[in-house]
Amino acid sequence: MSINSTFSDVNISEMTNTFLEITDDLVFFLDKELNIILVNSSVLKKTGYSFDELKGKKIHDLLSSDFKVVKEKLCSSKDKNEYLKLEIIFRNKDKSTFCVESINTLVSDENGEIKYVISKNREITEREKVEKRVKESDQRIRNIIESVPIGIALSDQEGNIYDANSTMWRMFGAKSKEEFLQAHAQDFYYTQIDREIFLNLLETEGKVHDFVCQFQIKGSDVFWGSISSVIESEDIGEKRYLTTIKNITERKETEEELRKSEYNLGERVKELLGLYTISRLLIDSEQSFEDMFNSILTVIPLTMQYPESTIARIIKKGNEYTLPDFEITPWKLSEEININGEKLGELEFYYRDEKPEEDEGPFLREERDLIKAIAREISRYILRKETEKELILKNQAIATSINGIVITDLNGIITYANPAFIKLVGYNNLEEVLGKSANEIVLSGAGAEIFKEIKKQGLYEGEVASRRRDGTSNNLQLAANIVIDTERKPCAIMTSIKDITERKRVEEALNLAFAELNQIFNTSADGMRVVDTDFNTLKVNEAFINLSGVSKEESIGKKCHTIFGDPACNTSRCRLKRIVEGEERVEVEASKEKKNGALIHCIITATPFLDSKGKLIGIVENFKDITERKNSERMIEYLYDQIKFVNQIMRHDIRNNLAIIYGALDLYLETGLEGDKPDLLLRALRGTQKSEALIEKMHEFEILIVTGKEELEIMDIREIAENVIETQQWQDISFKIEGKGKGVADLAIESVLDNIIGNAAKHSEADEIRIKIEEKEETCVIEVTDNGIGIPDELKNLIFEQRLKHGPTAGTGLGLYIAKKAIEKYEGTIKVEDNEPKGSKFIIELKKTKHK
Repeated sequence: MSINSTFSDVNISEMTNTFLEITDDLVFFLDKELNIILVNSSVLKKTGYSFDELKGKKIHDLLSSDFKVVKEKLCSSKDKNEYLKLEIIFRNKDKSTFCVESINTLVSDENGEIKYVISKNREITEREKVEKRVKESDQRIRNIIESVPIGIALSDQEGNIYDANSTMWRMFGAKSKEEFLQAHAQDFYYTQIDREIFLNLLETEGKVHDFVCQFQIKGSDVFWGSISSVIESEDIGEKRYLTTIKNITERKETEEELRKSEYNLGERVKELLGLYTISRLLIDSEQSFEDMFNSILTVIPLTMQYPESTIARIIKKGNEYTLPDFEITPWKLSEEININGEKLGELEFYYRDEKPEEDEGPFLREERDLIKAIAREISRYILRKETEKELILKNQAIATSINGIVITDLNGIITYANPAFIKLVGYNNLEEVLGKSANEIVLSGAGAEIFKEIKKQGLYEGEVASRRRDGTSNNLQLAANIVIDTERKPCAIMTSIKDITERKRVEEALNLAFAELNQIFNTSADGMRVVDTDFNTLKVNEAFINLSGVSKEESIGKKCHTIFGDPACNTSRCRLKRIVEGEERVEVEASKEKKNGALIHCIITATPFLDSKGKLIGIVENFKDITERKNSERMIEYLYDQIKFVNQIMRHDIRNNLAIIYGALDLYLETGLEGDKPDLLLRALRGTQKSEALIEKMHEFEILIVTGKEELEIMDIREIAENVIETQQWQDISFKIEGKGKGVADLAIESVLDNIIGNAAKHSEADEIRIKIEEKEETCVIEVTDNGIGIPDELKNLIFEQRLKHGPTAGTGLGLYIAKKAIEKYEGTIKVEDNEPKGSKFIIELKKTKHK
């Protein structure tokens, strides 16, 4: 509408039709004081007010936001023919609010005085939410761009920069974004060649990823950067590039350090190989000092940074050892050769010519460490050579050994024996055994095989039974080896002998005790397991293997909680933890799962497992299988509950039925025998019939609870269903049986089908009942469907409960409860669903095979 309206142009009726009824917008017609004169139906529908409630009320009363700006405009406006556009919030009658875009047209009279205001309001609540989300999303993206540690910028093909995040402009030393945007992209490259290569790649590929070059920071500082760019937009004649730069100076420095480390590592490997070679040379103690040192001087240059320029000298007690090309130069590195703090000489390295300065003149710190190591090896070599002089002392040590030491030739003839050996075999002095055969004196004839083994293997370790000179027996432990002479040829056999007669006696006693304990352990009727303090299984008996189903091989060495564990494992209730904490005996009942998944119940008794010194090294667990006892307890509890249930029904229902019969007959007798009173006799008859039906149900229930799973059989379900139908002879109902199958059940299955079919026949108003039997892979499925009135949804989960009765034809309420209990005993399932298009469907699943 035109905003240049005057009051004289306004026709209230036309305005009502035009503005108030043909638009979905909320339209108010107000006087100059902003009192409501008229509103359209959209206002009433949206706000919940009636017109009478709004008429004469100020529009301020409907607002959550201030509308006084309209009033101020009315007072201050010079041009009375204008409109005001605002965003304001309305409040509904139920206190809820909504936002509108309000266009307020000022209507003036012929004198230009404002008389009315037409307020047209369009709801913008959803638009406002969308705009807010867009603004918030845009702000989040900007915040993310500003917070990333990578510089991001937008530039054109000429290098002019349009935008950048704070990371970018700070990276180049700018104090603000504005300062950075005044620069040119080429100003930041350290070399323009890098920029040209980068731009060429970008134009060719359309994008560049991780181009590495150097950049220049304001103030001439340089850093390494990784630059990536992509053509962000390509308008008519104009390209723009979105570019990121990451400072990788630290990474480049790390790479340089790595390169240096690799070089240094190569040098260290060279030094180690040289040191290893020298160490191997020094092992050969048979060389003269001159030969040994000349060999070392040949190897030393190969370990240095400049091998072609390296020469060396060894000085020992005034004697010099050098190679023919040796010369003294100003570039020297030396280290003392000493033994136990006494200087014996010096090791010297020289460079023939001048080299760059390093840690110690031209030498590296590592070369200082190398010369020290070589000097130490030479010192040890000299010490070892001098130590050989002390072999006489070692021979004396052999002579005084508490073990018997005997030396024979390769044929077993004794050439030396220490006093301990002479005493061990029962002789008086060395002369009595020299020249005699060790086979006769010590080995009691078993020496031939032992000497054969020594000559073949070079050594022998073992135990033999021997006899002293006086005829008494003893047990000996032998350790023999071939002796090599200076020409590296076998020359003798040296044997160390220890009397272990007492130890063997103790071992035999222990073995006997162990055998007895082991027999007790393995013949125990209860399962037994030994576990160390690290939860490793050490030993199990046959009863444990049979109880758990886990073989000995699967158990030994495995953690106890992974083999036949229970809920106490890895908790504070762990039996091993409780024993470690000081309990002397732990006995608990626990459910255990066998390897085949079967659940059993045990009484577990844990006791400490101690070593010979009384130190705890684990526990012994005893597992007594009480599964049968627990099952019997549960069965007794179950039968007790069922007996209580039967007793309750018999006492309550039959007593009620007898009361009905008694009352009917008593009334019949009171009123006299004259006259026709069939209703009283019928009432007594019905009470008798109900009692008879209840007794029959109790008989069915008795069959259910007194038969066990061991009496279950594989039964022909179709044959049973046909028998149920033939026995009952239902009238006015069509029966149809489809399929066949066999399932695990007992005689009570006939009662199950009779109850389900009987319920459908008597209570569902059905005229057709279908029975479908189908065998699947592991189960036999029976579906009984009818076309009756069906079962209400609220009863579907309750119909299998005790005593549930529903409808005018309800019976005892026990039939389906008995059916469910029977199916549960068979380890099957029963449920009810709606039949399509009407009626009910009972679905029974039975196992096809019995458990082994």
